[in-house]
Amino acid sequence: MEKNRYGHILTENFQEAVGAWIKNYSNNIAIIEGERKITYRELGNLIIRCRKFFFEQGVKKGDNIAVHMGNHSEFIMVFLSLVTMGAVPILILSAQKKNEVRGIVRVATPKLYIYDAAVSVLGSLVAEGNKELKGIEKTIFTSMLESSEVEKTKEETYKEQIVPEDLALLLLSGGTTGIPKLIPRTHGDYLYNVKRITERLKLTQESVFLSVLPMAHNFALGNPGILGTLCSGGTVVICNDIAAMEIFSLIEETKVTFTAFVPSILKMCLEYRILDDGDDISSLQQVLVGGAMLPEETARQVDLVLGGKLIQVFGTAEGLICTNSMDDSYETRVSCQGQPISEYDEIKIIDSDGSHGLLIPQHRLVSNILILQI
Repeated sequence: MEKNRYGHILTENFQEAVGAWIKNYSNNIAIIEGERKITYRELGNLIIRCRKFFFEQGVKKGDNIAVHMGNHSEFIMVFLSLVTMGAVPILILSAQKKNEVRGIVRVATPKLYIYDAAVSVLGSLVAEGNKELKGIEKTIFTSMLESSEVEKTKEETYKEQIVPEDLALLLLSGGTTGIPKLIPRTHGDYLYNVKRITERLKLTQESVFLSVLPMAHNFALGNPGILGTLCSGGTVVICNDIAAMEIFSLIEETKVTFTAFVPSILKMCLEYRILDDGDDISSLQQVLVGGAMLPEETARQVDLVLGGKLIQVFGTAEGLICTNSMDDSYETRVSCQGQPISEYDEIKIIDSDGSHGLLIPQHRLVSNILILQI
């Protein structure tokens, strides 16, 4: 079994976890996108349909599959179908450019390339005859998932056993120049993170998450994001248009309880709300902010202007996650990024040449300074 350096055994895998979510919360609403509402039971059936389709395309456990999609319910279905059959999605952000996609494909050598209408990069790469794409056996436009007539294949024929130490997904590094680096995450360690941050933020079946940031990003996907909401039996509301008017309208309409922003989107929402407070956003309990430094003067406006408590998040796609909690004081939440979600994380602050360092005990708060996992 997979263990961390202190001997903690990681026991979960997506195959079992997703099955439990669907069974335990079958009648709850899992996803809202526009007028469409999908229950957990319906989501389970859609995942099975996607798995059957991918099985017919030759996908098997361990295959790398490029997923290059925008924010739509189909992203969730594709992601969950791949990880529950043991394939490894490579999560490419919809906004990434041709040179970045070439580099990712060249290194990861995906078997399939799945894309949707939000992505135009792939078509131009194929038209150019790029040799980097020749290793891809098939490109799949997501509409094929709905229009395909999949043979009635028994689930057992392609439901291979998955263990926690199996590779689950490949995330892309952020904040670097050149081609993004691939970051491997296993079933056990990724689900451990999801579970711990969900506990920290006290999510429940009543939680409603407004998904605004790109779903392929680690913050929006699992910190706690989509996966944290689903593992709690809550509802994911998909925002297709990053505009303050749309965001506040969805909060009122679907009774959103928490959302996640980067500082630039937060600033846009604060400025809009100060000018127009007509939408009823009283359901909002938490506003998660991460991805970049949040100025303290901006942080101090959140509770007052938006009503929900500011929760700062510092994380790396490699695994370290620090957050505030709902029980932290106002002064703590506006000035610090909280504590690591895992008692096994150690943080060390180092100087520019790395020769001196200060080890921070787990229970200490993390301020707005550079932190590194060791």
